[in-house]
Amino acid sequence: ICGEMVHYSREDLKRLIEEGGGKVQDKVAPDTTYVVAGGDRAKYENDSNYREALQLGLKVMGEQELLDFLPSTSPSGSR
Repeated sequence: ICGEMVHYSREDLKRLIEEGGGKVQDKVAPDTTYVVAGGDRAKYENDSNYREALQLGLKVMGEQELLDFLPSTSPSGSR
């Protein structure tokens, strides 16, 4: 998770991801599947995790895309 989120705190997003079966890492690694970037693009573009994700070719999603992806926050409540 990099940048400043609009709807949730980082801790809340971490909890939602873990409740959905995901794992949150402090650093981007080759086994990372997604990176969530939020807020002002100019700020998170300088984040080392964001830059590493781009170098590794990882999918970067925004906060709303993550919320739509997670079963606990999707409109139907399940995936």
